[in-house]
Amino acid sequence: MNLKDNGHSAVNMRNESMDRPKSWKVWLLPMLLWLFLISGDLVWNFFLIDNNITAIANDKGESFFKLVEITRIWNARHGGVYAMITKDNKPNPYLEVPNRDIVTVDGLELTMVNPAYMTRQIAEIAKEKNDIVFHITSLTPIRPENAADKWETTALVGFENGENEMLELTVENSKKFFRYMAPLVVKRACIKCHGKHGYKVGDIRGGISVTMPAEKLLTAGFAQKRNQIFLHLGFLIIGAFCIFYFRICSHRYWVSLKKSNEQLRHAGKLASIGKLSASVAHEFNNPIFGIRNVLLLVSKKLATGNIDDDDKSLVDAAVKECDRVSGLIKTLREFYSPSKGVKLLIDINETVNDIELIYSKKLKERKIEFDKLYDDNIPQIEAVPDQIKQVVLNLLQNAEDAIGDGGGKISLTTELDGSNVFIHIKDTGSGIPKEDINAIFDPFFTTKSESKGTGLGLSVCHGIIQSHKGDIKVKSKVGEGATFSVMLPIWKDGKSKPTTRDKPDK
Repeated sequence: MNLKDNGHSAVNMRNESMDRPKSWKVWLLPMLLWLFLISGDLVWNFFLIDNNITAIANDKGESFFKLVEITRIWNARHGGVYAMITKDNKPNPYLEVPNRDIVTVDGLELTMVNPAYMTRQIAEIAKEKNDIVFHITSLTPIRPENAADKWETTALVGFENGENEMLELTVENSKKFFRYMAPLVVKRACIKCHGKHGYKVGDIRGGISVTMPAEKLLTAGFAQKRNQIFLHLGFLIIGAFCIFYFRICSHRYWVSLKKSNEQLRHAGKLASIGKLSASVAHEFNNPIFGIRNVLLLVSKKLATGNIDDDDKSLVDAAVKECDRVSGLIKTLREFYSPSKGVKLLIDINETVNDIELIYSKKLKERKIEFDKLYDDNIPQIEAVPDQIKQVVLNLLQNAEDAIGDGGGKISLTTELDGSNVFIHIKDTGSGIPKEDINAIFDPFFTTKSESKGTGLGLSVCHGIIQSHKGDIKVKSKVGEGATFSVMLPIWKDGKSKPTTRDKPDK
């Protein structure tokens, strides 16, 4: 197996492996973002459902409390009410008021039912009918059964510290309940019974706790959460499908755009070669004509058998001319072939010099002086060789067009500045107007006639240099020419990498 082919394949594999993670990142990022949004919205909906359940339970408890409170106020405003004494309505031993028990003229025995006693009786009916428990309680109860439990004690302490109500989900005997409690504030009508205990209007006498079964509300909340899970799962799948579809479409578009860009660059190279055709033909014609003359001379001498050392020198010169033609063909072939886009380590001076060799002849024919100055201390850079050649050739052709037919001078220099390599191409042409400087790299912008340019050359050059993480800038003054500076980063990785010399000849 050809080791040079191995090196070239290794570069291709490396480039593909570098592209693959980027592709996955482009695909994975919107998926993670969509998953985050859907999850966040689901959590938010769960939060709203829980809040809604809590609000319903709170409203329900508050409604029961207010109903009882209104009934108590009605009772208190009437100074208590009398009801027949029965097994369920026995005289209240804790009610110490005159005429607690009376007998009507008809012999009907009645006992006074005060607000607290009535609340207890309502609580018994509510527990029997609705499984809802009312409990009137206080930190200092008169009736022992009205003593507060631990949860109620916490609530009563909170009321004395300014809290208005309390709601909590509790578990008792493996069953879940909502417990609601609000304070009982001493009204003027309450002073008749409670004034002797030192209470004043506005004091917290105690509170009424309402214990309600939570299963129905929690079951309804669970059903809502389940529906939200299915709904958001559907949104997640639809969104993922849209992202996947968009990814496929964008990938196809990107492949098409990349292919069009490569075709555009290749078309630019072909156009450049077309402009050089006359000069290149001359470069081939001279050595071929010389080789032909040498072969004719040697052929004649072979016929006479009169060959000497001078003839050998002529043959050596012809071989050198053949090598020069071969080098020109190789350079043109590499430049003419469509770019593979593979970045290699290159010597920028050698790369620039290849273009200078095939272009300098044309400049001489147009009486344009050409100077070159290469910095010998420039390290290698990572680049696509034919793309860099395309940029240099395009800038040289622009410089030639700017000078026109009157003759002038073009300077080509390379230099190392810090961690960057610079290629400067300076001409003594007409210069670029100030108002056009910022637009020269825009597609289809040109100051040339339609027969000389389409306005794509500098745009393609700019795209090539940016793809190499470099930059291209221009300084110009009308009447004094222009200087284009191409900046490219040097190769910093310590790992070995194939160079342009490792590329196989085809």
